[in-house]
Amino acid sequence: MRRALVVVLLTAFVVPSTAAAHVTLLSAEPATQSRLETAPREIRLRFNQPVTVTSSAVAVLAPDGTMLSGTAATEDDGYVVVAPVSRLVRGEGYTVRWRVVSVDSHVSEGRFTFHVAP
Repeated sequence: MRRALVVVLLTAFVVPSTAAAHVTLLSAEPATQSRLETAPREIRLRFNQPVTVTSSAVAVLAPDGTMLSGTAATEDDGYVVVAPVSRLVRGEGYTVRWRVVSVDSHVSEGRFTFHVAP
């Protein structure tokens, strides 16, 4: 009985946990709620675990709702999502909406804004 208890305890410490946490956005470039001097050419999102994306995983929207971002792709073994942006105008605010799928198949999404200074 004692030997079985030791084996169970050792197994618990040696075998990694299979429970996966949800994806968390660690950082964004441009940063959330930031004010930039020049318009960015891309949006970069770094996550706490690898993600998969669709072509529309990142949407950068102008104040009138026009989509200004291109096709999203992953880098850094899936930890970073990058989407090109164009036609950003100085003096305007933009909304970034993102949606990714984690390795455990959970969908995570969020949004933030940034502003390009006049």
